[in-house]
Amino acid sequence: MSNLTLINVLIVLSVATYLVVAEQSNVRADRPDFCLLPGTLPGEKKCKGYIKKWTFNVTEDACVSYIYGGCHGTKNLFDTEEECQAACPSSAKKMSESPKKQGAVANSSSSLAYQHYLVAVVSCLIFFRFIRCYRAPIF
Repeated sequence: MSNLTLINVLIVLSVATYLVVAEQSNVRADRPDFCLLPGTLPGEKKCKGYIKKWTFNVTEDACVSYIYGGCHGTKNLFDTEEECQAACPSSAKKMSESPKKQGAVANSSSSLAYQHYLVAVVSCLIFFRFIRCYRAPIF
């Protein structure tokens, strides 16, 4: 493989990686700041209530059930899972709702579409000296 082809492959890989990372961070930027808060303020005295609530868990990237003591709550407490999901959508849900790239499998996420596009471009660059670009298989 010539040095020029290798440079082209590295450029395409860098751009594709940037696009995937940028899209994922844009998805997370759509979430309000209060979704990053814990359900109750840390360090506060525990209250004796036993109320089932829902809170967005950043680590799990999803709404989870939470037993609320009744005081020191934050805005990241919801009565139902649906309210929680509406206020703090998970990244996976946002990505699955985004418009699909043309040629992508109907149920694939947009990052998977980028990966297939990347494979197609790299295949084209590698085999460019044969004046022919091969379409990458879509799984």
